Amino acid sequence: MAKNPNWGWTNIEIFPTERGFHLKRLAKILIESEVVECFGVDVVELFSGLITRNEVYFDRSALLSFKK
Repeated sequence: MAKNPNWGWTNIEIFPTERGFHLKRLAKILIESEVVECFGVDVVELFSGLITRNEVYFDRSALLSFKK
């Protein structure tokens, strides 16, 4: 998040799994004067209470029109 301070993430839904959980999220990203919304999923696995895997996937197609 430090690299993208204009990104605000909101947790939408959590899906427990055998090894951790999947988290559906919504990002609101300020670009110039427009807020772009992107949905994403985090894949989180735990072992002994520690995160052993954390992968973030999101649909960035709405951001492509702003590419400079």
